[in-house]
Amino acid sequence: MAKKSKGFVLMEAIVVISVLCVILVILYGAYSKLLIDVKKKSLYDNTEYIYKTSVIRKYFEEDEGDALKAILESLPTSSNHIYIYCSESLDNKKKCENPTLSGHELFSFMNVRGIYFTEWNPEDANLETLEPTTKRYFKTFDVRNIDDAYRIVVMYTDENEENGTIYQYATLRIGSRG
Repeated sequence: MAKKSKGFVLMEAIVVISVLCVILVILYGAYSKLLIDVKKKSLYDNTEYIYKTSVIRKYFEEDEGDALKAILESLPTSSNHIYIYCSESLDNKKKCENPTLSGHELFSFMNVRGIYFTEWNPEDANLETLEPTTKRYFKTFDVRNIDDAYRIVVMYTDENEENGTIYQYATLRIGSRG
């Protein structure tokens, strides 16, 4: 009588290992794509922050009309093409919650951490003076060239118990050169 083998033979083991490797490669590809998509999504503007930025833009257009014109006129001649209205994390800049700053109540209520004005396509901008998260956000801008447009970029603080402090951004078109 012939002996029946119990267990795998070498060829069966190789086939099983090959199938497992193929499955792992497919899962790894899907997982890495998911991580990339999550990272990209974190840079998109959130509807809540777009609305808040719209309120801040209206504040500048209505209440600070002359100051806004001066800010926008200074952009093409400024050395880094970015005007920092206020920032909580940059040295030598006005703090957004400073009582002497016009609009500080609004900025404090909305958890504003920074307000930046720039040309629509800030490719010539010197980003070295900005926070690392702000630099990364600026690099995601749509670079279509719109000659008569400026941007207002607002950085918000989103305090979250489980994740700590998260910075959110939103940008809108503001003013024009014409």
